[in-house]
Amino acid sequence: MILHLTQDKLDWQEINHHEEFARLESVMAVHQAEVFYYKNDEITVRSTIKIIEHSDRSNNFEVLTNSYAHVHPELVRMEFADGKKLGEFGTLEEAKFAAQTHFNHHHHIKYSHPH
Repeated sequence: MILHLTQDKLDWQEINHHEEFARLESVMAVHQAEVFYYKNDEITVRSTIKIIEHSDRSNNFEVLTNSYAHVHPELVRMEFADGKKLGEFGTLEEAKFAAQTHFNHHHHIKYSHPH
């Protein structure tokens, strides 16, 4: 399986509140950028960075990474997710900059160094 990296620059889309955030009244908007995406008839693998805009914090913009895979319904359904919080920021621009920096240093081959 080959995972395809998205473009060099993260492409942000505003999405409808994801169900995991729907119960939080403080969520005003959710922005998402794809990092990796792979799909065939049997499996979907995806990694995203989300910026959640809250109405009730001093630093309103929370940046989260999220990766998941699931086997499609024709087979045994398995799903796992892995995510982490990158931080909270005062402006959307600061949040996008932090997300892009994380992407550059942790995902993009151009910036990766063999360990």
